[in-house]
Amino acid sequence: MNKASDLFATTSTSIDELILSFARRSRRGIPVNDLIIELQDYRYKIELLDRDPELAIGFSRDSHFSTEEWISQHRIFFQANIDAILTEIERRRAMKLVPGTNIDPEIIQTIKSRLPVADVLEIYTEVFYSSKDRMRYRCPLHGDGNDKDPAGVIYVRDGHCHCFACNKNFDVFDVVQAFEGCGLAAAIAKLAQYLGLDTRPLINTRVPRITGGAIL
Repeated sequence: MNKASDLFATTSTSIDELILSFARRSRRGIPVNDLIIELQDYRYKIELLDRDPELAIGFSRDSHFSTEEWISQHRIFFQANIDAILTEIERRRAMKLVPGTNIDPEIIQTIKSRLPVADVLEIYTEVFYSSKDRMRYRCPLHGDGNDKDPAGVIYVRDGHCHCFACNKNFDVFDVVQAFEGCGLAAAIAKLAQYLGLDTRPLINTRVPRITGGAIL
């Protein structure tokens, strides 16, 4: 049994146990950015259940169940998935917040893994394809802003860029800060909005930071 539709089609008296077992499957080894997307998807589905159950559930109601039972079981399933994902995030977390923000580090990692620096640069300036691993861009941040011979190099695999005229290295957040003159928190919020990510805390109760064997 590996499909949600198979799970909800059963008439077994242990349906609740099966739902919870399926939802609480191990997520160890799953990249954190995939966990964040999955978490926010289940949260959205729970909100959608009250407005448009069919859209939230994604497949037709089984004839063995009433509409109320069908919705209730999916609510249990969605919430169990949320709880399991949060448990996995807590397990991995050694409470290291991004300096100057209250944004979860998992959100930061998700943004950086989902949004290539070249895509962000293209919002502000011209980007030129050179090879699969390197691209170039015009950097108007130095001198008179007239960068005729592109001084910026994008290192695609490493996820950062470097302007040899400015002699500065940038990741996606640095790019937004430099071009918009904003702080890190504002840059994170802007890129999260661009990707459709919610930057509210993933877990309400913060996990203590562990440093050198001591809990702070």
